[in-house]
Amino acid sequence: MNETSPEATPAAPAAPEPIRRGQAELINAVGLHARPAVRFTQSAKGFQSRIEVALAAAGPWADAKSPVQVMRLRAPLGSVLHLQVQGPDADAALETLLNLVRRGFEGSQDAENNRGVENSHGVENSRGVENSRG
Repeated sequence: MNETSPEATPAAPAAPEPIRRGQAELINAVGLHARPAVRFTQSAKGFQSRIEVALAAAGPWADAKSPVQVMRLRAPLGSVLHLQVQGPDADAALETLLNLVRRGFEGSQDAENNRGVENSHGVENSRGVENSRG
């Protein structure tokens, strides 16, 4: 007799996570240049969800976890970044990344320079880190 136990029955595939979408305007002077792009991708990598970014709602879409793909967007000041996120932490990822853009990548070197924070030798920046240029 070939009986199967309930444990041996494969589970039904889980329904796909819904795609969350949002947009934010780039307000920092350099747009999505090197440092802001790296900060953006580092933040995106902190989430399990698939995160994509584009300059138009219809795409083309870039992997938000890839610094090269994000920098290829060449998004200048005033551009609107469109995000689509799918996965278990999509809501948190979307909120975090949109807030990062809306704050002008606050905490990145470019944002500090845009706020006029002095970063010369021996002066603490807004993160309390002493720069040691010589």
